[in-house]
Amino acid sequence: MRDPAERVSRATEGLGDRSHERGPIDSHSGTDAHLRWIASTLREEHPPWPFGLGAIEIDCLVETAQAEGVVGLLAERLIKRPDAGCVPPALLDILRRREHRDASLELFRESEYRRLLETLGTAGLQPVVIKGTALAYSLYRQPHRRSRCDLDVVFRNRAAAISAVDLLTDSGYRRPNAVDGDWITQAITIVRHDALGIAHSLDLHWSPLNQPALAARLGFAEIAAAAQALPSLGPHARIPAPPHALLIACLHRIANIRTGRANRLIWLYDIHLLAETLEQDQWRSIEKLARARGIAGLLLDGLQAARVHLHTSIPEETLATLRRAAATQWLSPAGFADERSALLSDLRALPGWRAPLQLLREHLFPPADYMRIKYAGIDHPLPLLYLRRILNRLRAASAARTERPTRPSRSTL
Repeated sequence: MRDPAERVSRATEGLGDRSHERGPIDSHSGTDAHLRWIASTLREEHPPWPFGLGAIEIDCLVETAQAEGVVGLLAERLIKRPDAGCVPPALLDILRRREHRDASLELFRESEYRRLLETLGTAGLQPVVIKGTALAYSLYRQPHRRSRCDLDVVFRNRAAAISAVDLLTDSGYRRPNAVDGDWITQAITIVRHDALGIAHSLDLHWSPLNQPALAARLGFAEIAAAAQALPSLGPHARIPAPPHALLIACLHRIANIRTGRANRLIWLYDIHLLAETLEQDQWRSIEKLARARGIAGLLLDGLQAARVHLHTSIPEETLATLRRAAATQWLSPAGFADERSALLSDLRALPGWRAPLQLLREHLFPPADYMRIKYAGIDHPLPLLYLRRILNRLRAASAARTERPTRPSRSTL
């Protein structure tokens, strides 16, 4: 008889693999037709299957759904669809297997989340859970439907986040090599691999948004003051109120424009679900925040994208208010279109002249320990490694401006 530990290991084989959480598609993976069909399915329009029945065609659609982060949502729509017989059985079989794998993985994740939040809460740190996990356990029918690769929590300040790192080191969490500084990042990532090989990644924020131009637009104090309990993750679990959650979702999307990820379907679906839950007074609160924080254009862009791709219902009064406000504010989606534009937005948003200079230094000259690990095996003096880094950044920025991933135009979805 097989050992119980072996049975668990076999049942969860591959759960630590994140290949199903890759970035969004580019012009070489997936097709516009696949995206249109997936978006229509998410809108519950029950589109007929228009593709061939071969393995390549089916695999291509699944890869597109993976890249868009919506395999779980696609499974939810198709497996229970009244006319599921019209969908290739091979596709349904793949989705059922993914469904089983993701649901199994979520059991381990949930247990780890509860343990982490209990540890942090008992220590008096009291973070707020944000982004994907907060939405998975509050808006989605089942949390495993919302694909994600980490747990994001925000603390009252950087000192509290560092205290959390120290506390969780005893639980086996370690910091990967990463750039650090006063302005270049607003979070610390730590990772632990459990006995089954499952990676548990935790992002410890002191601002819900990582980019300087966005970080000051919404602070921990106001998020925590309006935060709501999330009993499914234990007595210490708190999440942002829906208006704050919507702002975070829209700003997170903006931060990814330069990578070609802005219209990733899972992020638009987050916005869709949040928008569908809001009452009239909450929309007024969002309009007020967008005007006061100078982010009307950024919020408007996210809401319009969700409306186009997922037919999200947005009050016309809100859209008109945001348009008027956006015309008077300097922050816009174009300010995040590429690395150069995003850096200029960051520099403009920082106070005085010392902070912008410090940000430039952190971009160009990260700590020596980071550089030695990053370029381990390259036998060059440290100054040459810094020069190599600068040249690599310049080449990457130039390539990104000319070869950013393309997405179907809004009129095609």
